[in-house]
Amino acid sequence: MVTTIPKDVSESQWRAIRHRDSHLLILIPPGESKIQTLVHRVNYLSQNLKENQCITVIVSNDKTAAEMHKFFEGQVYVERCSFMVGTFHQLCLQFLRDYVEHTYLPMEFKVGTPFEVEGFIKREWTYLKDKEIRAALKRISIWKSSCCQGEVPNEINQYNNVLKRRNLIDSDDVFLEFWRLLKNNEDILQEVQNYFYHIFVDEYQNMNQLQQALLQMLAESSTNITAFANPEYIAGKLHMTRVQFSKNFAKNFPGARVQEIVADECSTSHLPHIVRSNLK
Repeated sequence: MVTTIPKDVSESQWRAIRHRDSHLLILIPPGESKIQTLVHRVNYLSQNLKENQCITVIVSNDKTAAEMHKFFEGQVYVERCSFMVGTFHQLCLQFLRDYVEHTYLPMEFKVGTPFEVEGFIKREWTYLKDKEIRAALKRISIWKSSCCQGEVPNEINQYNNVLKRRNLIDSDDVFLEFWRLLKNNEDILQEVQNYFYHIFVDEYQNMNQLQQALLQMLAESSTNITAFANPEYIAGKLHMTRVQFSKNFAKNFPGARVQEIVADECSTSHLPHIVRSNLK
């Protein structure tokens, strides 16, 4: 177990890297210092992992996932355990396919792209103009990502029927059906929870209500969450203070600690090129 602070991290980074036994929200601007903190923390926590435990890193896009996966290949501690890097969409889709027989989805369902879905809707909803269809698709997405609160609108049923006839679901359905799967099957929920030891979430401030609800379900057992959030985005786009955002995180993940890291304090000279290049 590494006990001395590495030369390439600041004291505030080191406190975040070594934190254990509870959820952690790291407030840090985007850039090399954030990736550096993530890399060190994954390696630190991996040292005590058992063979049947998994560390998962959820990133915002496929490009970042590919770059991070390449970097972690060959890491001593990561090789000893199950290790996943990908988007939240990829993670949920994988489990959804594994347990599809416990859902109402077709066994060979496919995920339609936004372009494909819009095309099918235009062919069937000919009574609507293109602008009206785009507005409807936006309403449908918002409703699904809010955990389907209230009675199902007729518009949603009509939309789902268009996709169902083609054995399709959309991107929002991947999260929604996985959430329903876990909510309605306690045994499957426990299996999935037991699989994860620690989940890292990049760009946590971009997660919608449904995605946050899924993370809460995964963390109800012994799984811990480390979330990275951009304080500038929180203030500028979400119009929230750091304190408000931190309180909301602690409400969703009881016992969580918040650590703010100032990028100016951090050294990035030792950050591997594969990570640096991805951030340019």
